[in-house]
Amino acid sequence: MHAPLAAQHERLAAVLRRHYGYYGRPHNYPALNGFYREVRLRCLRRRSQRIRRMGWPEFETLSARLRLLTSLITRTWAPARI
Repeated sequence: MHAPLAAQHERLAAVLRRHYGYYGRPHNYPALNGFYREVRLRCLRRRSQRIRRMGWPEFETLSARLRLLTSLITRTWAPARI
């Protein structure tokens, strides 16, 4: 977490984009949304260790400035094989 915020944001966005690309199947939305929430919570916890004053309100203003990709279904059902 020593990198600038923009670099950290790009790295987290890439992790989420790859995860959604692989696991983004129909009916898997609850798991994708859970992964998104865990990534945000982990980011807050790591920020909170460094800056003791950062809570949810400060984190929300930070995440409003640096948006992460929300849960996304990227793969469709495979066509039926005959």
